[in-house]
Amino acid sequence: MSLLVSRVRINLLPFIKSEYFREIDFASGRIRARITSANYINKNFLDKILLSLKSLLGMDVVAELVYDKGMLGGIKTEIGGFVFDGTLKNSLENLQKTLIFANY
Repeated sequence: MSLLVSRVRINLLPFIKSEYFREIDFASGRIRARITSANYINKNFLDKILLSLKSLLGMDVVAELVYDKGMLGGIKTEIGGFVFDGTLKNSLENLQKTLIFANY
């Protein structure tokens, strides 16, 4: 800690902390995910999501649920630097791109 202070790097402490816990999780065979939804996700559906992620990643998944009332619908999952965007907004944007490129 004193090294961070003496080298005016104390602002890096939150990053160091998060990376430290990420490494502990990885060594323990788990990874953290942020699952964002417009509405409440019931336990059965959440269990299915976590089971799918576990089979995909080969690690236990610890979920942080976030509710965003600004979302139209769907679910967005952020995990290990990747984003799996199953939101309605993203689906509509992809459809728009497909329709635009289909005209060329």
